[in-house]
Amino acid sequence: MLSNKERVRNPWTDTLARLEDERVMLQRIAAGVPLADVLLYVLHAVEAQSSVPLRTAIAFVDEGKKCLVHGAAPSFSESYRRAINGVPIGPNVGSWGAAAYFGTAVYVNDVMTDPNWVDWREFAVEQGIRACWSTPIKGTDGQVLGVFSNYYATTRLPSPQDIDAIALVTRTAALAIERWQYDRELEKRVELAIAERDRIWRLSPELLAVVNAEGRYVSVNPAVKEILGWTPEEFLSMSLADQVHPEDYAISVQAFVPTGQGGVRHLENRMRHRNGTYSWITWSISRSEGDVYLAGRDDTDLRAQAEALRQAEEALRQSQKMEAVGQLTGGIAHDFNNMLQSISGALYLIRRKLAAGDAASAERFIDTAMESTERAARLTQRLLAFARRQPIAPVPLCPVRVLQSMEDLFRRYTGEHVKLVVHSEQVSWPVSCDANQLENALLNMVINARDAMPDGGQLDLRATNTQLDAAALRQYPHVKPGDFVEITVSDTGCGMSEEVMSRAFEPFFTTKAIGEGSGLGLSMIYGFAQQAGGLVCLESKEGEGTRVRLFLPRYVGSVPPMETDARLLPSITEESLPNFVVALVEDDAAVRQMVSETLKQLRLEVLTASDGLSGRELVGEARRIDLLLTDVGLPGLNGRELADAARRTHPNLKVLFMTGYAQNAIAGEGFLSEGMELIVKPFRLEVLIERVRRILAI
Repeated sequence: MLSNKERVRNPWTDTLARLEDERVMLQRIAAGVPLADVLLYVLHAVEAQSSVPLRTAIAFVDEGKKCLVHGAAPSFSESYRRAINGVPIGPNVGSWGAAAYFGTAVYVNDVMTDPNWVDWREFAVEQGIRACWSTPIKGTDGQVLGVFSNYYATTRLPSPQDIDAIALVTRTAALAIERWQYDRELEKRVELAIAERDRIWRLSPELLAVVNAEGRYVSVNPAVKEILGWTPEEFLSMSLADQVHPEDYAISVQAFVPTGQGGVRHLENRMRHRNGTYSWITWSISRSEGDVYLAGRDDTDLRAQAEALRQAEEALRQSQKMEAVGQLTGGIAHDFNNMLQSISGALYLIRRKLAAGDAASAERFIDTAMESTERAARLTQRLLAFARRQPIAPVPLCPVRVLQSMEDLFRRYTGEHVKLVVHSEQVSWPVSCDANQLENALLNMVINARDAMPDGGQLDLRATNTQLDAAALRQYPHVKPGDFVEITVSDTGCGMSEEVMSRAFEPFFTTKAIGEGSGLGLSMIYGFAQQAGGLVCLESKEGEGTRVRLFLPRYVGSVPPMETDARLLPSITEESLPNFVVALVEDDAAVRQMVSETLKQLRLEVLTASDGLSGRELVGEARRIDLLLTDVGLPGLNGRELADAARRTHPNLKVLFMTGYAQNAIAGEGFLSEGMELIVKPFRLEVLIERVRRILAI
């Protein structure tokens, strides 16, 4: 209870005195003075400055809003407090119950005659009460927080000044009560938050810890026992060096020791288990006020599962690889055996015919062997294209001219039972791509169409100009919109089901029997289209045929005349190419002998070597070399390294590379420098001679 010195002695009805009281009350509320002390101060001030004897009291509305509970009554005895505490809110419950119930002031001049006091008259007599004014205390939201009551020993009604004074008290009391309620609610929230934090700390399956500025753990939750086997006390007694794997110590110190404020970071390290093993822990780290807060998850099992999954996936990939190799070999072995049989048989018959002096009859068997060689070359090119190891040499060309030049070849493959129509009346835009790969792609499409028409049908080929916008290329994000040349191969064959179409471009997928196809044809076409910056799509319906549409980007520029088809080149003659020296470097003895003999027949001077090192020595000692003809894949030095070494002693030396597996030629741009060309094995000797003549400008 406040002392009398603290009470304001000026008359209560004096305006300045009331303002001073209100100022002091607000200061106490703002300073966080306990609610009971604030209310006692208010009531003491009111009673002390009243011009007539006055007793005051404040009661609170309980949380259920059904009862009143005692708040403050400095001039009443304990019996009053007991009687008031817990009384129900409602009419006929004195002035206070009615005021709280109706939410309006209830001024009773004489409690002995007022109906609200019927059940409380004996209480009034005991307490010496004759008049009672009760006013509800309302919060900022209009809710009744309590009741302020003035008690007099004689009958009395309030004057306007009394009503003003009452308003001051209820306003101040409302502020104090709301501040107290807010503080109590905040305390409850803090208590709940602390309880929740403690619950999480105790029950969390994650390892929670706090590290101080010296880098030592100052607290750790019970999960450390489950995760690492240590009790919290044992763990806290250890240093970081004792807890962390030696290889992870440096990064752990950097992450765990506070270095200033920062956001959440993550760390994975190995923490020592009580049994001597190490567990992988993934930490989330945050810093605040010099401490580091850690939340760690045991990922040891997860890492083991990931490693097991990786090994299983690797085993699956290996299994799939072996299955693919088996499918590939099953598909191409038959083709290669047929080609080898054809070549072997032709050579045998040629030998027999020549031995019998029948050179004229041997000619057709030579053609048979050459055709089989070309078929083998095309198959290896398909394999190299699938593996993306086939050398590419994009050149501007006209697709319509390509179709025209290949028409005779198409007819040889389709036979008489298929009607072949090449629509070449429209001139198409030029494109830029590898000519050999385009020819292989077209030939594959023609062969597939032929196989789809075992009983005959019609095969149409055409090249047309078209445009593809972004909407049309939505499923092909790697292709840029613009002008394209569409090459279409349509047949009237058996067509494909949706299931077959969905897998048609998969490597090794084929609907043909084992030995009748490798499953590389369409996948090679797909790879070629992507390399050329275009796309390929299928349209097919079972029983109605198939249309393959190959789109290649338009090339803006002129197209040089097409080179003469190798099949139409003249045979090797004795015409000499005098005064030229060729350095031939080839590790395969048979190929080296054949090429050397061919060049010597043309009376070229040929210097030979069998590997890169001896080739470098050869060109280094030679006084003159006009052309270096070298394989790419050589022992010692590869072909490009040999060419670079040769040009140091023979500047501006012309180079012709031979290769059947030119990985370096496609590994990156710049393999071929100025004055360097490439010819792909197997090649016809006529083609080699034509290339040598052109390089030497003869």
